[in-house]
Amino acid sequence: MGGAWRRAAWRHAGGWLLLAWCVVVQAQPPTVPLYVYHDFPPFLVQQGHGDLSQALAQRLTALAQGRYRFEVALLPRKRVDVLLAQPRWRGVVAWVHPAWFGAAIRAQHWSPALMRDQDYWITQRSHPYTVAQIEAGSGLRFGGLLGHRYAQLEAALAAGRLSRIDAANLYSLTNMLLRDRLDVITMPVSTDTWFIDHLPGWREATLRLPRGQPYARHLLSAGTDPALAHFLDRAVLALRRDAAWRRRFDGEPIPAAGGAGR
Repeated sequence: MGGAWRRAAWRHAGGWLLLAWCVVVQAQPPTVPLYVYHDFPPFLVQQGHGDLSQALAQRLTALAQGRYRFEVALLPRKRVDVLLAQPRWRGVVAWVHPAWFGAAIRAQHWSPALMRDQDYWITQRSHPYTVAQIEAGSGLRFGGLLGHRYAQLEAALAAGRLSRIDAANLYSLTNMLLRDRLDVITMPVSTDTWFIDHLPGWREATLRLPRGQPYARHLLSAGTDPALAHFLDRAVLALRRDAAWRRRFDGEPIPAAGGAGR
């Protein structure tokens, strides 16, 4: 009798444990990849912590209150393009602008502007150049990122008036510029500000000139997921009102009352 009772009790307890496990599993929020292809500061930092993308994933997860859990996923731009070509892709692409994509992607869901940024030409302070000299080539050595296009320089490169030396990351390009192995490089304002804060002597050794017009950075998500799109819209507006979050920006944050870039 005692053995039968114990077996029944174990079966009963096992049933409750299984039910509790199912409830816990069902309570786990779905993981949403936060794709980032800007593999340089402040969006991603080599040490893997303290960057804007990790901070953004954490803030979005907190704002979701159990609905979503966001995780940063580094994905090269070409693989991002392949992902976005899939009809039912899922996730969020961070820090992007509609003008950088084709018409089909521009028709997907774009959040309100999260931050403003702009690109700089960066030269050595000891060897300054004008924007006209840079874009004309003038025999200069330009340092670029592997796989990146620079529309303002294509004519000078094609004509042989400008030599291009590529590197895998901006850390390498900044070192090459400081060692006089390059004459000019380019980076966003937000990245330049990060180097000013983290690379001793960077501000004093370099000059910066505007490259193109200011632009806004957004979050891109699939148009087939209206619930996620609605959450992202509300989350971005909440972040723009969050003073603690706004202080994290190395670029120029969008004012709380509005003011999107182009």
